[in-house]
Amino acid sequence: MDEEMEKLNARGTFQAVDKPEGQGLIGLKWVFDIKYNADGAVKGVKARLVAQGFSQRPEDYDQTYMPTPSKETTNGVYSISAKWDHQLYTFDIKQAFTHSKIRSPIYCRQVPGYPEADPKLVLKLCVALYGLKQAAFEWYCLIFQVLVSIGLWHCELDHALFLGVWTSPPADGINMPNDGEPLQMLVPLHVDDGLTSTNSEKLYVWMIMRMKKAGIDVVDLGPASMYLAARILWDRANRRLWLSISPFIVNMLEDWKMDFCNAAKTPMDTLPSQMPDAKLGVLTEHMPITDFKKAYQSVVGSINYAAKSVRADLSFAAMVLGHHAAAPEQKHMAAAKRVLCYLWGTKDYVLMFDGNKDIDPSVNDLVHSATAFMDADWASEPTTRLSVSGFAMFYMGGLVSWSSVCQRTIVLSSTEAEYYAIVHAVKRALWFRLLLIICGLPVPSPFPIMIDNKSAIAQVNSPAITSRSKHIHIRNLFIKEHFNDRTFSANWVPSSVNVADIFTKPLSSPLFEKHHDALGIVSPPS
Repeated sequence: MDEEMEKLNARGTFQAVDKPEGQGLIGLKWVFDIKYNADGAVKGVKARLVAQGFSQRPEDYDQTYMPTPSKETTNGVYSISAKWDHQLYTFDIKQAFTHSKIRSPIYCRQVPGYPEADPKLVLKLCVALYGLKQAAFEWYCLIFQVLVSIGLWHCELDHALFLGVWTSPPADGINMPNDGEPLQMLVPLHVDDGLTSTNSEKLYVWMIMRMKKAGIDVVDLGPASMYLAARILWDRANRRLWLSISPFIVNMLEDWKMDFCNAAKTPMDTLPSQMPDAKLGVLTEHMPITDFKKAYQSVVGSINYAAKSVRADLSFAAMVLGHHAAAPEQKHMAAAKRVLCYLWGTKDYVLMFDGNKDIDPSVNDLVHSATAFMDADWASEPTTRLSVSGFAMFYMGGLVSWSSVCQRTIVLSSTEAEYYAIVHAVKRALWFRLLLIICGLPVPSPFPIMIDNKSAIAQVNSPAITSRSKHIHIRNLFIKEHFNDRTFSANWVPSSVNVADIFTKPLSSPLFEKHHDALGIVSPPS
């Protein structure tokens, strides 16, 4: 706490003044966090003073938005780094928000544990303190100006991604790459945590020095070993990169007393609605309804985090379990515990980005090119009869985007379910394709969409609007526009190698393992 106060005072965060007449005050509080190393070991405890922004009045602030990089953007940077043998570095910005000034005067109560000599004095905030509604926006405006002044620009489709390309060295001591390529840099910035992919270490060091010169308290963390709670493993000789969240999974299993349980081979072998009620033992059996609901939401939230960040093989199970978060039953908790049993047996699994895989038109290697896969399971939910859409997209040898979603409309045939899934896939792939174009990165033309339903492919490629598809006319026109202009192409793939199948239904162990291997969810390198 003393260290935090010393830094805040050095930045001129507060000014002790008399309370203006009629001026409301907001509170301050201390929050504490445990910091971990890449291997999961405790690094230390951090104290942070935050403002209780929930008590701010509307006239105290205007804009509050700050962009953060999308999953597709960050994973795309990993894929590019593995493929092009770029160097990866991470940096951290200390007390990021307090670098920026605030535009409207805000007054606070005195800091808990650090009283002023006069108890009647209040503190006037001079900088954007954590907790203020506008703090993130003010910080982004400042760091945007700093990075642009260095020579980077932000991507119009993802404002948290900054890029730089130099055809000549921007400073003395920086050499051009030996392969004749320009100097390149990709910088996804998640608030105060930065990741840098570059083909020049000296260029990265120069950027850090320029940020420090601009008054940013940035710490160079060196070659990337961890970013946003994901551990980064490198085999640069073979151009392979792996992401791991094993420490998070182990902690989750320990919290739920599920470490050393009997491992399951798949996250889900049947839908919870088709399971008999199950007794769950002392963990939740005698819980009050309110506590049981909170416990279920907690474990499903942890599973969903793992599924969204690295463990794509959990996506379908996380989606199904999430649908019952409002009113869970014992069988839903039993299904969640099975996912934990699966995680115990696969806790060390990683997501691999394999830059050694060349684009190959053969079916078996399609997952290693710039390709999107989609699939649907028609009317699979027994009570609502809604269908499920699955989607997976690869770029430069790595899985960059995936999803498992329940369709919102009841459809009348498997072809129609596939059609809705195609719409979902095209929307996701269209955004990523535009991102690549804006960033000047290689884009396949047309961008292949892999489909295992020949009727759906025929409907996509047909110029006719038949009576069977008139009720989905708008979606029909959206699809045909992008396939007719060759932005995308509809390609048939056998169901046995359609990796999106893993996102639509519970699968048998052999098929599930085949698909998660193809996704890049594999055992860690030895």
